[in-house]
Amino acid sequence: MAARIERLVTSGQFSLDGGTWDVDNNVWIVGDDHEAIVIDAAHDADAIAEAVGDRRLTAIVCTHAHNDHIDAAPALADRTGATIWLHPDDLPLWRQTHPDRDPDSWLADGQVIEAAGADLTVLHTPGHAPGAVCLYEPGLATVFTGDTLFQGGPGATGRSFSHFPTIIDSIRDRLLTLPGDEGPHRPRRLHHDRRGGPAARGVDRTGTLKNHGRGRDPAVRSRPMTTNSLVTLHDVRVLRCAPDGPLLDSESAALDLLGDAFGQDAELVAVPVERVADEFFRLRSGIAGAIMQKFANYRLRLVLVGDISRHIAASTALRDFVHETNNGGHIWFLPTYDDLDARLRPAG
Repeated sequence: MAARIERLVTSGQFSLDGGTWDVDNNVWIVGDDHEAIVIDAAHDADAIAEAVGDRRLTAIVCTHAHNDHIDAAPALADRTGATIWLHPDDLPLWRQTHPDRDPDSWLADGQVIEAAGADLTVLHTPGHAPGAVCLYEPGLATVFTGDTLFQGGPGATGRSFSHFPTIIDSIRDRLLTLPGDEGPHRPRRLHHDRRGGPAARGVDRTGTLKNHGRGRDPAVRSRPMTTNSLVTLHDVRVLRCAPDGPLLDSESAALDLLGDAFGQDAELVAVPVERVADEFFRLRSGIAGAIMQKFANYRLRLVLVGDISRHIAASTALRDFVHETNNGGHIWFLPTYDDLDARLRPAG
């Protein structure tokens, strides 16, 4: 039996940046009479479970981690045993809604999610959110675009974690290049997300979308217990990381710190160099660039505090890199916390 697409509309609230709005969301169910997946478990786990019925729910796929796309995901997953899937770049956003429960598995660009014979290819399309994804199924001539693309144009980019040039690049390079019935422009059907609220103003709201997922993957890191502390220096909220915590050695570790920072409403994260892996200071490893990009995506400042003279002595490139970043306002390498205090102290 061929897979089919069903739509359920649920109602709730979208909250971000101190505001809250009433919204309607589209929940997509892809499957047959025996099994299904849910794309974006919004607002009402009971209503979604009723729509799924006695079918086996295998996955809840999240197009991104704004609260109105994920608020019902854990309850639905606990009820059905389905796996919650999310792109890892949206973990800090996820933790604003679900601080005590991480997704079960990570989405990756090019990954294929199977649903009753349908093969949904994951397309990473940042812009509306850093970890936003679309799902493309050529056999159904369909792309589920979430909040990346509405019928009337690009998704909203006026709030935290969004970036207009990035969403335009995603739409141009990842969506408009998909094959269609009448040439290499777009699939025949385009399912997008929210039907109301601030993100959809000025948009033709006849489309639909949302995704979510769950299933514990051993690669998913549980949220670490830390002794990080929040301090205020000259009206700047600083998450001061303990020297004995997990190493900052990967994008995943950076996302853990970002999650803690957002949970405490920090504006700047100060990490002692004891917490930074040696590979970070070998620029050719790419670790420094990847971690710094995560902080830039989420508009949080990062400061590494401590003596890095041995690393600078071993690399002229690192010395020049530190000099350049210290002349900016987003990433700093500082010897002591007193130097951080001086940097943040208002002039005059």
